[in-house]
Amino acid sequence: MLASAREIYRESFAKGLMPDPDYKVSEWAAAHRKLPAETTSFPGKWRNELTPFLVEVMDCLSPHDPCDRVTLMKSAQVSGSEGITNFVGYIIDVAPGPAMVIHPTMDAGKSWSREKLTPNLEENEWGRKVAENKSRDGASTSMFKKFPGGFLVITGANSAAALRQKSIRYLFKDDWDEWPLDVGGQGDPDKMANARQIAFHDSGTAKSFEVSTPTLKSISRITRSYEQSDQRAYMMPCPHCGEEQELRFFPISQEPFKGGLKFNTKPPFMAYYVCEHNGCIIEHHEKRAMLAAGHWVIRNPEGTHPGFYINALYSPFTTWDKMVEAFLAAKDNPRELKTFYNLWLGLAWEERGDAPDWKRLLTLREDYPLGFIPQGALIITVGVDVQKDGFYYEVVGWGVGKTSWVIDIGFLPGDTGHPATWKQLDGLYERYYENAWGRAFQADMLAIDSGYMTHLVYKWVRGKHRAFAVKGVGGAQAPVLGTASKVDVTFTGKRKKRGSMRIWPVGSWQAKSEFYAYLRLEGVAEAAEANPHGYCHFSTGCDENYFKQLTSESLVTHQRNGREITEWMVSGENHFLDCRVYNMAAAERCEISRFTVEKWRALATLREVPQESIQGDLLALENQLNQVPKPTVTPEEPKEMPQAGEQEPKPKPGKRPRRRIRVKS
Repeated sequence: MLASAREIYRESFAKGLMPDPDYKVSEWAAAHRKLPAETTSFPGKWRNELTPFLVEVMDCLSPHDPCDRVTLMKSAQVSGSEGITNFVGYIIDVAPGPAMVIHPTMDAGKSWSREKLTPNLEENEWGRKVAENKSRDGASTSMFKKFPGGFLVITGANSAAALRQKSIRYLFKDDWDEWPLDVGGQGDPDKMANARQIAFHDSGTAKSFEVSTPTLKSISRITRSYEQSDQRAYMMPCPHCGEEQELRFFPISQEPFKGGLKFNTKPPFMAYYVCEHNGCIIEHHEKRAMLAAGHWVIRNPEGTHPGFYINALYSPFTTWDKMVEAFLAAKDNPRELKTFYNLWLGLAWEERGDAPDWKRLLTLREDYPLGFIPQGALIITVGVDVQKDGFYYEVVGWGVGKTSWVIDIGFLPGDTGHPATWKQLDGLYERYYENAWGRAFQADMLAIDSGYMTHLVYKWVRGKHRAFAVKGVGGAQAPVLGTASKVDVTFTGKRKKRGSMRIWPVGSWQAKSEFYAYLRLEGVAEAAEANPHGYCHFSTGCDENYFKQLTSESLVTHQRNGREITEWMVSGENHFLDCRVYNMAAAERCEISRFTVEKWRALATLREVPQESIQGDLLALENQLNQVPKPTVTPEEPKEMPQAGEQEPKPKPGKRPRRRIRVKS
């Protein structure tokens, strides 16, 4: 018995000293991975031939490969997350060790564990090696998986504590571009994560897998990493002439046959690819054979590590027609076009950092009076910026495709700490505006900044169903209008434990980027055939000071604490730019992004627009609304902006509407 025990010990000790087997991750996946039906449209045995571009990516993660870092910059629809799951299974089954999968947030990590990892553990034989979820005895939990020879920690980049706890051999950085740039003032979570691998540097066994769809180029981690890599591109032979090429959505040159995707601009799109070498026509059904014959080519031999880039043109899970449909739906909207670049092209969106030219905007003013609803404007919003000496406000009308018109601008002077000053804001809230057909309407929604005089803003908003309090939030990923949270403060500004006031976060970065892109659009006034969706119309009543404030910020990249920071910098007063940001948030609160042609038509009917002016499709609707007669009122002379200390004349109310638009609170 003793001799037998010694033999078992010697055998186990010898196995422990042996290097990891030369067993590629792709080979293991083909032999041992089954995809559960609830996580994929291709359940069953893993097939490398379905996504051949992932084979080399996975094999670089194999223990015998000398690299310690692999980057995958990708679009959606290319199974990047499945590559992560394959490597996790390989670690559990073949090369155990301490591993960590980091998602942008703890919630995202929990969702991945529940919706992706757990079904795979239950479906596959190797999943039985993971201990059952028993948090009391230190075995597995939903965020910690224990298996012989190692463990898997699942966490979020927003948790500094979780990123500092354990030494890690295998590190997964999922949705890397969505990670915060700083965690609670404690530093960059990426540097914290990298520090977990220090203990394995000397052994040469550490592996880091960076996977993400890019976001903004100025802050994109995955783009920067890919640029540092050997920049591999997946080359595929033309099925007709045999010449190799990388698939690109946009033409490589302006010559008629020089590569890229070609398509009709209206259904049926009938998308096909043009060979960049000889102009051969490549149909979508030929893509699968091209994928099988493709291979990765290194374009930057001086790169520090393997880096791979793949876009949705290669995806076996979607079609070129679907890609074209997404592009055509996004091309006229800067926000949607950014999403297309990220999710379909797998490319970072490069925002223009310079402010639009205010002098150009001044020359594009149109001859319609302030105080009235211009033709084409169907939704009315108000944005209010609270200052110590009064309220700056902008009233905006919105039409099809987020086309906008300035209805009114102004400054209500007074000490905002005094109740009498807030009565002026009551007048703005109750004000009516007359449209081109003599019908008068109040604003559908008013957004007011709560960053100053917070308790008074909360007090004023209460009971006003067409007004809501907003608070600007930083970060390039924050949406124009986020999800409301309930808070409250006392008169002294202290936060109450149980709040009842709903405060809406506003992503100023996104809003300013989108607005500045709209300001750069060229319309009829600059010899364009038509005013594009998103075009901004300004009245002759808008003065020089207004345009200077609208264009007072720029994106600037500079060094801070040893790293590059890109942020919006102010060059002068920016109150009216803030008002426009709040107006955009108010428009989103009215769900303008979800408006269909039918909704716009219904809204035009409620605004009592004549039926003959609201026929046709989305584009025709906009054009027809822009061609109706101007207001029957006598235009006023362009008015000067009231200066601080001056009282603005109270406008005369128009006719009261017979029907009003109801917006959900």
